[in-house]
Amino acid sequence: MTVAQFLECQLNEVGSMLAAVLEDIPERIVDSKVSKCSMSIRSQVLHLCEAYAAVVVVADGGKFQWGVSQFPQTSWEGIKDELFRRRATAVERVLDGTDKAAHIGAEYLGSHDNYHIGQMVTARWTFQPEWDLYTIYRP
Repeated sequence: MTVAQFLECQLNEVGSMLAAVLEDIPERIVDSKVSKCSMSIRSQVLHLCEAYAAVVVVADGGKFQWGVSQFPQTSWEGIKDELFRRRATAVERVLDGTDKAAHIGAEYLGSHDNYHIGQMVTARWTFQPEWDLYTIYRP
């Protein structure tokens, strides 16, 4: 297995975990926070959308301006669709790019995503305790 194949495998696995934590999530909990200082699931999804836009810009050698992203979707389903559309674009960009792009992909689409997946799992399990948190792992 090459390094590029390993990165692709890792990014696909993380993407599957992200999809699993958001699959069939009740909209009634997406704005709830585990603590005053935590982000809601909706806020994290919007943050990840912005991070994926940053991946594309930074992978191309640009400087991303945080906090100015526009989100054409406002419905929860639309926001989730936008998340996965932007993530797919970012993954494609880092896998077809330079070593620098691959490094950015590992950082943003791997480590950073995993950080937020963990937070979303905690939030979902807190507000939907009957949810099986182990569903994020593929058999």
